[in-house]
Amino acid sequence: MAKSKKQPTPDNPPALPAKVADLTPNPENPRTITAEALGGLKYSMDQFGDLNCVVFCVRSGQLVCGHQRTSQMPPGAEIVNIRQEADPTGQVARGEIVIDGTAWVVRFVDWDANKEMAANISGNSTKISGSFTDAIFSMLDKLEIELPELSSGLLLDELRIELNDALDTGATGKGDFGDDPGPTEPPVVPVSKAGEIYELGLSVACPKCGKLNHVKVNS
Repeated sequence: MAKSKKQPTPDNPPALPAKVADLTPNPENPRTITAEALGGLKYSMDQFGDLNCVVFCVRSGQLVCGHQRTSQMPPGAEIVNIRQEADPTGQVARGEIVIDGTAWVVRFVDWDANKEMAANISGNSTKISGSFTDAIFSMLDKLEIELPELSSGLLLDELRIELNDALDTGATGKGDFGDDPGPTEPPVVPVSKAGEIYELGLSVACPKCGKLNHVKVNS
């Protein structure tokens, strides 16, 4: 008879992942990325390492990444646990800023001015960060209902408006909220007749799912 698996408890915590293969992707992740953008992301990782933390260039004596995050930290917060950790990307040391028990990683790098500039752009580039899928709208709905304070604090309503605007203007490309069907070809034989008058309406994005043509507002 097979032994039953023990449920995790404070005295019996779950085993932590031991390798990258153990980091199971979330099937509901509302993000997608093209092969070209993924290649750009890999190139950035190889050139600069992790740019999602606070990155400080020791040669120029200034931040590369983390300007907005550090602006929200107490100025007197100390950088602790600084240790020499050189790597092929130009990192020379690492440390942490600990605020109210939460640690924020700080990478110290030694880059020339051009590489520092490229890293700053890469760390903020939307061209290698992927894009939202249409699954985001149901998630926004759920968070608005179940965690309204968090939804408001993270400006998720503003995100919804931005995504709807992108849909309405056709700013999103293939892979964003479904495949872009491209321009519509006119019919070979006209469906209207001479002398007929049509009142056109404005198609808008559904506030719930974000899809077009659910609502029609007469002009």
